[in-house]
Amino acid sequence: MKKSIISVMSIEGIHNWPSAKEHFDGEVAYLSNMHRHLFTIKAEFPIEHDDRDKEFIQVKHMLQSYLNMEYYDEGYNLCNFNSMSCEMIAMDLMDQYPDILSVEVYEDNENGIRIINN
Repeated sequence: MKKSIISVMSIEGIHNWPSAKEHFDGEVAYLSNMHRHLFTIKAEFPIEHDDRDKEFIQVKHMLQSYLNMEYYDEGYNLCNFNSMSCEMIAMDLMDQYPDILSVEVYEDNENGIRIINN
């Protein structure tokens, strides 16, 4: 049996997709401009036993600290992910924390992605 914990956190941020205008008509061309989201991040980590090796709250704080350290923008008072997609944010977390089993990143808790570490 494999066991894991899932930590969920939200972080306010902005990003853009510079080439959205090139790929799509007017419906989503605005994505090329900076826009704000409340990013919800779900990260799954393995545990070895029933008396947890990792605590949910500590994992959440670890992820928040990393994202704020790397992306916090004092001018906007939030994380500035620039042209990073949800996929790129997830991959960055997986690179930073190699024991992550999976990461999900959602925009406004509505649409998002999931990457599973093989």
